[in-house]
Amino acid sequence: MQIDEFLSSVRSNIECQCVESKKESRRLSYGRFLISPLQASQANTLGVSLRRILLADIEAIRITSVYLPGVNHEYTTLSGFKESVKEILLNLREIVFTGTLSQSLKVILQVQGPKYVTAKDICLLDSSIELVDPDQPIVQITQPVDLYMELIIEKGTGYRNQDPEYLKPSLFPIDYVFTPIRSVNYLVNTFEEQGEKKELLILEVWTNGSITPRDALNKAAKILIQLFLPLLIEPSFTSSQNGKVAFQTHRNPDLLNETGITTENHMVSVPISNHRNSNENLHYKSIPIEELGLSVRAHNCLKKAGIQTVYDLMQYSPEGLLKIKSFGKRSAQQVIQALQQRFNILLSS
Repeated sequence: MQIDEFLSSVRSNIECQCVESKKESRRLSYGRFLISPLQASQANTLGVSLRRILLADIEAIRITSVYLPGVNHEYTTLSGFKESVKEILLNLREIVFTGTLSQSLKVILQVQGPKYVTAKDICLLDSSIELVDPDQPIVQITQPVDLYMELIIEKGTGYRNQDPEYLKPSLFPIDYVFTPIRSVNYLVNTFEEQGEKKELLILEVWTNGSITPRDALNKAAKILIQLFLPLLIEPSFTSSQNGKVAFQTHRNPDLLNETGITTENHMVSVPISNHRNSNENLHYKSIPIEELGLSVRAHNCLKKAGIQTVYDLMQYSPEGLLKIKSFGKRSAQQVIQALQQRFNILLSS
């Protein structure tokens, strides 16, 4: 069976349904999903895999360090401020951003007291990111004094633990787990269908409001697919001279070549169809250009040109990208590299 036929048969049999979705607050969203019918033991396998990916591999945008001029220690008490420096850092740690960010960003928070300072007082000149909760408290200034700080915002995954030894004076690191997922639970129920034992996977996802549970699950599924693509090679067994059986992998022309999948040095790559409008490429319509991790300039130029998805980019040649208004060679090269590295897409002339 060809891979495309196999995937279509799987999609027609197994369904994922969102049975409950609600936004409990600005910084808490909940989603409940049912995935069924699954064969015996498949629900637990899928539940564990999705839970690990959701908790560890979904990107988030966070404040990673703060520059406070004239402050040498995080336990310092500032005159005219209700909170200590440590409490201010903890409040900054709770600020949640949403949007796209291709590189670290420095923003400034400058206010004059007395004032109750919240996240909306941060000067966000970059329109590609925004605050999930603008009312998140930072500090209360009780006297007519000035507050100035520089914030470094970054995008990443996993836990970030910065070493203070490599930071300059008055620059304080903020340790954080780069994830928009607050919690993930799953439950397995069994039932019978036509006399055969089946399983139902119930998946619950809580996020911090920067992404919906549905989008988070969609990203986790894409990551799992990318992990399993290298396994789409067929094993073969050959007999050696000593009578033992040796295992190796090789290219199967019926399974791989007809579906556009090729292997080189036991690595699998999946190139797109040579026809830009081929039905095989329609699924790229659901992938926004934000997934490419482009610079702010390149991202904004594409948006102004009406390019919203990876499929839209596939309609351009390398030369055609240069005809986009304000789109230079460096931006075009960035797009070409991102398409090749993330989706193995090569734009044809």
